Amino acid sequence: MEMVPMGAGDLDRVSDFLWKCWSEVYLGMATNGIDGIRAEHRQWLEDGTYLNAVAEGMLYYMYVQDGRDVGLIGFRAEPSGRLFLDKLYVIEGLRGKGLGHKAMEFAIGYGREHGCDRIYLHVNTMNTQAIEFYRSFGLSEVSSSRVMHAGTEYGLTMMEGRI
Repeated sequence: MEMVPMGAGDLDRVSDFLWKCWSEVYLGMATNGIDGIRAEHRQWLEDGTYLNAVAEGMLYYMYVQDGRDVGLIGFRAEPSGRLFLDKLYVIEGLRGKGLGHKAMEFAIGYGREHGCDRIYLHVNTMNTQAIEFYRSFGLSEVSSSRVMHAGTEYGLTMMEGRI
């Protein structure tokens, strides 16, 4: 697996990959189904979420296996000594095969190299598979909330742990 850095010029590639993952993973979690996922994706494209994040120091990497995009991770080391994990996706069919684990180790390694001793993230409360994955890295739930984003209501769980 090769970790390929993504930048501002990779918006279409990242966006296409996110659409594939979001439509696979979140269909049963979005309160308004595929329309909610479309709205989220449209907002990602139109409001500059990705470009703003990149401009503010968020690092995104596509993981590529045999010439195929199979995963995406995004993270940022913060001055507070915490690593913020923004995204971690693996395409359906390859989940459970260690790709997410390798990506998470990659991000944690980056965090340690940049003085971070903690990691935190927000995950959809209904995404129990992801929550279990993060627990396997020693993260625990510290809070939960309901948010409205792009016209869709979500439950979010904040998780945090030592790295």
